[in-house]
Amino acid sequence: MVEQGVNKMKKGQSAVETITVLGFIILFSLPLLILLASLNTEESAIMQARSSTQILADTVNSVYIQGPGSIKIISVGFPPKLTNISFDPGPDGTEIVFTLETDAGKVDIVANSIAPIDTTSNITGDSGLNQGLQKVKIEYEYGTNKIKLTAVQ
Repeated sequence: MVEQGVNKMKKGQSAVETITVLGFIILFSLPLLILLASLNTEESAIMQARSSTQILADTVNSVYIQGPGSIKIISVGFPPKLTNISFDPGPDGTEIVFTLETDAGKVDIVANSIAPIDTTSNITGDSGLNQGLQKVKIEYEYGTNKIKLTAVQ
């Protein structure tokens, strides 16, 4: 009878030790997992912004080379943490700029286009800067000698 009580105490002590060890493992690994998850999210957002700006620039160049009246509709991925999209004219074309807000501050992702882009272009439409895919119409307008980008609903 005394032997059964000792065995139950040993089993109980073993269970408490196992729970304690698991608790310490979770306690020390949780901050590391949170840090890794946040870095991965920011890094993937930056990579998606790089890809999206380059796709836009390549398509704008393609439409520009085809001449006035040419149109293409593409899907562009808006990454998380996107705060602004702008088209800045330069001497040799236009810069397409995606601005992201990261933990380290603002990051501008830039792709260059040989074509002059209408700086009033709006590729976000009514939906705003929501992350995900957005259809964009890229059109070389007659008479303006500029590329106009507009959101397609």
